[in-house]
Amino acid sequence: MVPLKCVVLILASLLVFWLNSHVLEAILRTEYTRMPERILFGFFGYFFLFEMLAVPMILLKKPFHLLAAVWPAVTGVIALAGLVIFIWKLIRYEKSPRAAATTEIRAATAAVVLLVASAAVFSAIQEYNGWDTSFYLGTMNNTLATDTMYLYDGDTGMACKDIDFHYALSGFYMQFTVWARHLGLSARIVAFWVIRPLCVILSSMIAWLIGFRLSKKGRRLGGALVTALWLVISFFWRTKYSTGEFLFVRGYEAKGYCANVVLPAIFYAAVMVLLALQNGGREEQNDAFKKLLVATWASVPVSMSAMVSAPAGVAILGVIVIIRNGRPLSTIGKCLLCVLFNLLIIGVYVLRLKNIIMVPGIV
Repeated sequence: MVPLKCVVLILASLLVFWLNSHVLEAILRTEYTRMPERILFGFFGYFFLFEMLAVPMILLKKPFHLLAAVWPAVTGVIALAGLVIFIWKLIRYEKSPRAAATTEIRAATAAVVLLVASAAVFSAIQEYNGWDTSFYLGTMNNTLATDTMYLYDGDTGMACKDIDFHYALSGFYMQFTVWARHLGLSARIVAFWVIRPLCVILSSMIAWLIGFRLSKKGRRLGGALVTALWLVISFFWRTKYSTGEFLFVRGYEAKGYCANVVLPAIFYAAVMVLLALQNGGREEQNDAFKKLLVATWASVPVSMSAMVSAPAGVAILGVIVIIRNGRPLSTIGKCLLCVLFNLLIIGVYVLRLKNIIMVPGIV
């Protein structure tokens, strides 16, 4: 039953992300044209929303069962709204015809799906145990055992005098702990059998999208090829701090998602911005920047490791766009909007470190 629960949780998560994308699409007035793109940006929208709910509860030291009760209800409402929007689109709009898939495309798609599934299984069976394993899994287990959030040390299990601000500002681990509680799963099982395979799947989707967008002909074949190359290179290049290590072995950590989902997604959005500048009009450029905004605003909710690295990536893109297209004020304004949430988090974090902002019980 435990493996089945894990598979169901992964598939249910992908479905919820897909449904969330319809809501996000309606709010931002943009369009996600491929299923991997929908799942990816639905994932970001999901974690940003969880951040808005979880962080205040963590800082106010509310019991974990309150978050565990509220979040599934919120998830259900958003998913239902996404389903309604999807059905409304089916009724109102005619589906654009697409070219029939050739035998080569079907074979490549089947092969890359099998490769991704194999990579996900491979990641799930890695029995890595390190200092971070002890702390992060211990934090999740402490939450399940004590009905508190970040009030007990992940390594020792002893009560903490204060909540560490560094961990309290991101809801990544608490989100997965919510579903561990409802499914009766241990933190170790969820981390290894759910969080890691999900990281592999999302990372592979980004690789597919990059290959798809950059291919001038045979786009789906290009997506399959880039995905295969990404997974093979990651598999054979796994040193201690490589992206392959954080994909297959330490993918249960938030920094694993930073390396393999958040930053690659920002790169994908940057590719879309540059392609829109080259081939599209103003509307396509705005849509591409909206993708960049979603990925960047959700970077901290997914991983505190992206607090500075995500804005740095946006800044590099801004310089390229200004050199390529001119209009520095417009570009700077769009880039600042994209990194606004990160700048807010950085400001609060630094002010707390300097003891300018004093929050009782927060260190």
